[in-house]
Amino acid sequence: MHIVLYEDYYYNLFFPLIGFHPIFDLYAGFSRIYEKIFQLSKILKHIEGISFIARKNQLNYFLLKNKFENSVYDFSEDVLFINSRLVDIEKLLTLQKNEALVDASNEILAIRADKQIISKITPKALFDHMNDKLILSLCSNVNQADSIKYLFQIISKQDKFFDIDLFLFKNKLHSEFKKINHNLYIHPDAKINKYSSIDPGNGIIIIDKDAQINPFTEIRGSSYIGKNSILDRAYVHDFTTIGSNCKISGEIENTIISDYTNKHHTGFFGHSYLGEWVNIGAMTTTSDLKNNYSTIRFNYRSSTVDSNEIKMGSLFGDHVKLAIGLMINCGTIIGECSVLFSNPKSKTIPPATWDETKQYDYHHLIDNIKKVMKRRNIEPDKSYLDLIDELYD
Repeated sequence: MHIVLYEDYYYNLFFPLIGFHPIFDLYAGFSRIYEKIFQLSKILKHIEGISFIARKNQLNYFLLKNKFENSVYDFSEDVLFINSRLVDIEKLLTLQKNEALVDASNEILAIRADKQIISKITPKALFDHMNDKLILSLCSNVNQADSIKYLFQIISKQDKFFDIDLFLFKNKLHSEFKKINHNLYIHPDAKINKYSSIDPGNGIIIIDKDAQINPFTEIRGSSYIGKNSILDRAYVHDFTTIGSNCKISGEIENTIISDYTNKHHTGFFGHSYLGEWVNIGAMTTTSDLKNNYSTIRFNYRSSTVDSNEIKMGSLFGDHVKLAIGLMINCGTIIGECSVLFSNPKSKTIPPATWDETKQYDYHHLIDNIKKVMKRRNIEPDKSYLDLIDELYD
C-alpha cells in the first residue's frame, strides 16, 4: 500500500501559517501532522512509500528542509489518500480497501482506494472535492470522522491530538525516553534542574533531547518540550507544545510554539498558535478571554468566524516580531513577517506589515531574516526566499 498525504482548498483558513508551510507541516499535539502519518505507516507495515501533494513552493521547501523525496505511487495499486485536516488518524488503522472517512459536510478526509476509485482521483479532485460524490458512490463503506477546518481548531483539539500522539508514538517513547511513573517521559540527554517542578497530573509530559529546564520553572499538565529548547522561570501548563530550539519564559497555557521562536521574558500567552522564528518582547501579553465571557471570533478576509470557544488567544505567522509591552486582544491574527511596535488596532494584520502603517520593505525584510537565521547557523536557501516573495505577490 502507498500513502498520499495532501492538503485541500481549505488551506487558506490556516492563515497565518500557510505562507511557509503545507497544512501537514503544522504542529498538532506534540508532533507535526506529517510525523503522525510516518508513525502510522510503521504501525500499518507493508507501506511502499509516502507521497505529498500541496502548493508548489511550500511543498518544495518542505521536501528540501526535511530531505525527503516525493515518492512516485502506482495508480493501479492500493493507495491510502489522507487529508491533512483529518483528526481521527487512528481510524485509518482499520480502514479497508474501498472505504472512506468524511467530515460532517460529506467531504473526503481519507479513502483507501483500489484501481477503479484511483482512476477518478487526481490532485485537483483531492484539492477541490469536486469528485467527492462520485468517488464516495464507489465505496463499500463510508464513516464520519473528526477534522479541523481552521487553524484555531488545532488549539481547541490539543487534548485529542495529545491522546492520538501518545497512541502513535508509544513505542518511540518507551524505547528512547526515561519513563518516570506512568506519564512523564524525559530524554536521557535532557537537563532538568533540581529546583524545577514537573507534574503531569492526569496528563502526559514529554521533555525531548537536549531540552533544558532551568531553576524555578514549573510544568503542569500535558506538555511537550522540544529538542534543544530552554525554559527559564517559565510556567507551562495545559496542553502546551513547545517546538525545538525555543527560549521560553513567562506563563504559557494551551499554546503551540513552533521551532526557533523566542518568548524569553515575562508575559502571558494562552490558547494561541505561534509560527517559527517569532520573537516576543518583554511583558507582551495575549488575552484569551473576553470580559463578558462571549465566544472569540476571528476575521478571515471578508468573513467573521466564531470559534465557539470562550477561551482563545491569537495566531502569529512565521517571523512575526512584537515589541515590548504590547497587549494583544483575543482573536487577533498577525500575518507572516509582520512587525508591531504598538498595540494592534486591527484584528487581522496582513503578511509583511510594518506596525500596521505600511508594507515591510522587501529588502530590509530579507536582510533581517538572514541576520536572525544566521544567529542559529542557518542560511535561507532559494526555496525559502521564494516563499517570502509570495507574500508580496
